[in-house]
Amino acid sequence: MTSMEDNRHRITINIAGTDRHFSNITPEEEGYMRMAAKMITHKVEEYKGKFANLTVQDALSVTSLVFVTQLIKERRNNDVGDLEQRIAELNNSLDEYIKTNL
Repeated sequence: MTSMEDNRHRITINIAGTDRHFSNITPEEEGYMRMAAKMITHKVEEYKGKFANLTVQDALSVTSLVFVTQLIKERRNNDVGDLEQRIAELNNSLDEYIKTNL
């Protein structure tokens, strides 16, 4: 049996026209990184198409801002969902306690 450490390798990923090299990457990480690179490149091309004077660096900055903003929103939504679930669980526990003890 091989460990996850044994499957790590070096990859090259093109992001917005520039090759980037990454070391010590698992096959699972590689798949996610390649999907992310495609999303980033697509968004950069979209912004460069909309704004002719935008440099690649500026387009990457705007893309990063958009994606991180979406990530923050998702995390907040998940936190609220987790809190709602925990409140429902506590409410159910309280109902059971009241039924059996009062």
